[in-house]
Amino acid sequence: MKNSILVVLALTTMLLSLASTNSFAQKALVLTSLKNFKSQSYKLNSKVHYKSKEHPHGNKGTIRYIFKESFRLKDGTVIPVVDVISIKSQSKLSQVFQIAGAQWVLVGGLAVLAGKSITGTLDNNALYIGSGILLVGSIPFVFRKNNHKIGSKWKLQIR
Repeated sequence: MKNSILVVLALTTMLLSLASTNSFAQKALVLTSLKNFKSQSYKLNSKVHYKSKEHPHGNKGTIRYIFKESFRLKDGTVIPVVDVISIKSQSKLSQVFQIAGAQWVLVGGLAVLAGKSITGTLDNNALYIGSGILLVGSIPFVFRKNNHKIGSKWKLQIR
């Protein structure tokens, strides 16, 4: 009885240690600033915009697998980490603002169209308000993604 409890306890401990090292320790593509050591990680199913030696004009994709020294996108492209020249990133807050801005652009466009009635007369108030809403909605699309050049200021590695 005492031996069977010890065997069950040993098997449970072994299974928990295997589960913690395999399933919880996921690999990630980590972009680290060499200036202030802030980092940004790209895990599985993260969208990434990159330039590499094979794609000098840039390419984008979703990370499907992360290996020891490379990562594979959903389209099957394997990119070695040493070949990456730069990565563009966008914060979650700017993504939220772009989603909200798209709604404002739609409402502003409809208000501008409603500013001209069927009879051909202009409703200046709707035209001005619609133009203002359209302008405010387009502000998030003016800001570009941060371009992180690998080498002197940024370091890309797999952890």
